[in-house]
Amino acid sequence: MDSLFDMVQDPVLRGLFKYLNREEVSKELEAFLTRYCHEFTGNIGEDLSGEQGLKRYDVYTKYVSLLDRRMKAYCKEEGLSQKEVYALCVDACEPECKDELTSAMLDMLVSATQYQSFCLNFSSFKRFRDLRLPRESKSEEEEEGKFQDDGFESKYDDSQARKK
Repeated sequence: MDSLFDMVQDPVLRGLFKYLNREEVSKELEAFLTRYCHEFTGNIGEDLSGEQGLKRYDVYTKYVSLLDRRMKAYCKEEGLSQKEVYALCVDACEPECKDELTSAMLDMLVSATQYQSFCLNFSSFKRFRDLRLPRESKSEEEEEGKFQDDGFESKYDDSQARKK
């Protein structure tokens, strides 16, 4: 049986979704979420209507940097320029594009990099994690060691999110 990703029409974007779903990428994202989820407690929906704390915004910029770094790695691995891949993403989101699955998947990927969606998703992850874990044997320090922050700054900074 084909995976959902196999149904994506464009081979480059199909490869991108498969790359982002690889075990090492998934583990890195989960380690990042685990390391920082303590910053996303309380009623996030209400919190987003007011001034935002610097700690949450710092986590957000690190997350966007992580995704940006992974996008660069995919492009390098496939011998593509970022410009080519981004152009394919833009084309796939155009109204005349007939590949609704790709468009929907790209919408989810892009929304994950928008500050409000990021905060809500992070909060949901924390709630699911708290429900799932009575407390695993690993300590917080061991979990924090899984994600290596390389200090990379993304060129996709959403300055509007800081004003909210």
